[in-house]
Amino acid sequence: MSENQARPTVRLVRISIVTTERSVFTNRRCPDFLTHTTFFQLSSLPLQVSLFFHCHLLALWSVFYVGIAAWKHRALYYPNSAFAWEAAAAVACATTEASCIDLATRGNLTERTDPLVWGAFLAVPAALGHVFFTVWQTYVLRIDIVVNGIMLVFISFEFLMSIATFLSFRKKDYM
Repeated sequence: MSENQARPTVRLVRISIVTTERSVFTNRRCPDFLTHTTFFQLSSLPLQVSLFFHCHLLALWSVFYVGIAAWKHRALYYPNSAFAWEAAAAVACATTEASCIDLATRGNLTERTDPLVWGAFLAVPAALGHVFFTVWQTYVLRIDIVVNGIMLVFISFEFLMSIATFLSFRKKDYM
């Protein structure tokens, strides 16, 4: 560095953790969020991991069902009205399940009970949709039973975890 150039000035900044209600440096009242030393995270990590994988599994199920339905319609005798009803049921099931996943994720991450309860409420029709594809479909293949059984396991686990997370959120409200 040449002598003609000015040297940059370095200023030291003191950072402190405020544990009292008054700031050490300014003697002013600190904001409430600085005086609390303990923060509780109530969102459920197992629920969030399950919702993450369930979202991707739902996309795979949708692609799988389109392929299997096209094969069944081409290879097996399928009444046209039954095929249309099953296609509508698949769209309704996928839409309901996507809404369920979105609401449960939103409720878990924001630690709010309303979306979490609605997500758990929508898990029931989504589970009934998969029971329909496992039992009451016109042609049920073994692969249908396996894939829809996996989806039912995810929905059941998320329903139970949503109830447990809801109870932990409610417990926080009474503290």
